[in-house]
Amino acid sequence: MTTSTAIQHHLLSVRDYYRMAEINILTEDDHVELINGELFDMAPIGSFHAGLVTRLSRLLIKNLGEFAIVTACISGLKPTKNSTAVNCIN
Repeated sequence: MTTSTAIQHHLLSVRDYYRMAEINILTEDDHVELINGELFDMAPIGSFHAGLVTRLSRLLIKNLGEFAIVTACISGLKPTKNSTAVNCIN
């Protein structure tokens, strides 16, 4: 007789994600993103990509002014207690 066990899938909340960083389950060396409750490994951002993100952010800030809040996730940034968006931990 063969028995099969279903794999259980657990979704994470933003609170779970931040807590994992607080207790060092996720560290500065982990390149991950939380997308729709799932934690995905991501490739580290390269200097070319970082430059494009910076230039695009400046362009959006210049053109959108008071109409929007523009933020970018750049390697090395840490989530803060006052963040209104999920930032990278990488």
